[in-house]
Amino acid sequence: MHVDHLEERVAELEHLILGIRNQTSQRPPKQTISDMIADAQKQVTLAEKRPKIKEILDRSSELSKYMDPNFLDVQTIATEAKIKVILLHEAEIRQTAQALEALQSLKDVLNNPAYSDLSQMKAKFAEMHQKHAEQEMQTNDFMDESNALLEAYANATRNMSKLLLAWQKKVTAK
Repeated sequence: MHVDHLEERVAELEHLILGIRNQTSQRPPKQTISDMIADAQKQVTLAEKRPKIKEILDRSSELSKYMDPNFLDVQTIATEAKIKVILLHEAEIRQTAQALEALQSLKDVLNNPAYSDLSQMKAKFAEMHQKHAEQEMQTNDFMDESNALLEAYANATRNMSKLLLAWQKKVTAK
């Protein structure tokens, strides 16, 4: 008894909060989707038993093929027009054929057994890449040190030249 009373109160609250619109959408459907699909299948099966309908259903794929605009274009182009189009693109076709032949010859290179263990090659490549990065940093450090030494040498040479010029002026002035 208490449960029924509680359900009535919850239903009344839902009605007040959600309104009448949502109450109609909460009703369970009369038929489920699977039932509707089953009914449709039954109707199609019954319709297929009639000879005229069966013939139409069998030809529906053929009809859709004929209704495709691309299919009609292919069928309506004359053989002479097709030949002209091929001859017009002859240079491009030959170039594509040569590129495909070159690609076919390169295929043998890629299928070489030396390339079969790519994981080992990947590890070696990563190691070589790390070594290259270290060498690049060492080269940059060496270049910086060399530039600093050359700058110090140039400054020392300049200062000595100034000192020698000053001494020469003093010697010639006396």
